[in-house]
Amino acid sequence: MFFYNFNAKDKCSNSTKDKILESALTLFSTHGYFKTSVHDIQAHSGVSIGSIYNYFYGKPEIALELRAQILEQMKDAFADILSKQKNFKDKYFAVLELLFVMTEKEPRTMNFILNSSTTEYLENSGNIFESDAFNLFLHHLDNVLLNEFNVVKRKNKEFILSVFFGLPVNLIKLRLDGIIEDPLEKKIDQIINTILMGAIKEY
Repeated sequence: MFFYNFNAKDKCSNSTKDKILESALTLFSTHGYFKTSVHDIQAHSGVSIGSIYNYFYGKPEIALELRAQILEQMKDAFADILSKQKNFKDKYFAVLELLFVMTEKEPRTMNFILNSSTTEYLENSGNIFESDAFNLFLHHLDNVLLNEFNVVKRKNKEFILSVFFGLPVNLIKLRLDGIIEDPLEKKIDQIINTILMGAIKEY
């Protein structure tokens, strides 16, 4: 797995397809999609060119499969959090904590998934906030805000998600770029309190 792989059992297998995807993730994240060739992926993964084309038509299909797997794993991770935590603040805290920890443990994954929506080859795939993971969070948010805060939904989806995740995503990008020096989870309470102070009013 690429997203929720804190335990050894969650790591990618040694299958040929997973080797290709692992190498692509590393190269896309470090050199960029356009500066990475199929031959680069072949050399890094150690599999044959024939094996790569046996699974994928070319580089765009590799990137699309990688993105799809990461987003599916993100959805599963969000669902696990939302089912286990009791109140909205705890659920929100746990989701942000997961994203911040992933920034430290799997910067390749976070870099790829945050940049993929602005990349030309994925222009029709939608941004990260249109993924099932964030739709799941949004559906849950509608219910808890009504029950816990007596707030009725008034804003559109994009606005709501930008309120709750705009700042965290920008902070993650700054951390990945080395502009923020300390891990974000050290300031998670401060970040959440800052967001929640205005979020309910804006919602």
